[in-house]
Amino acid sequence: AGAFSSGRNVLELVGDAVALVEGPAPAGLAAAPAAGSPPPGRAQVSADHGEQLDVDVDAARAALLVVTDAWHPGWSATVDGRPAELRRVDGTFRGVAVPAGRHRVVMRFRPPGMTTAVPLAGLGGAGLLALAAAGLLVRARTRRRAGRERP
Repeated sequence: AGAFSSGRNVLELVGDAVALVEGPAPAGLAAAPAAGSPPPGRAQVSADHGEQLDVDVDAARAALLVVTDAWHPGWSATVDGRPAELRRVDGTFRGVAVPAGRHRVVMRFRPPGMTTAVPLAGLGGAGLLALAAAGLLVRARTRRRAGRERP
């Protein structure tokens, strides 16, 4: 297997080495390659923005792209723009199965709960604005009534 360093990430295309993958083996990776097979391919980070990692992969055969950043349930992955299963590798790292050929793998981090927290925060803010507007209307009406009642 070939490892490639990119700052905080080490990428590895696993096609001829052992990687402990949580759950069933990704499709196409169950059988070990024949002895003397060519390396599984190359992987290169094209962009690393902390919460998004873009990797260009050129796989000689089906392989597992392993990123040595911590696995977390907030990470998701796509291969060529299509959702892909992000696997926990060796109990700690992230992995994505890639078929043979050239591919773009994108891993994105979205903290769990953010898809519901942001809209709820927006609703809360709108509610506060509505309460403030209602308070101002009540205050204005009270002043007008008080002005009419004065002799």
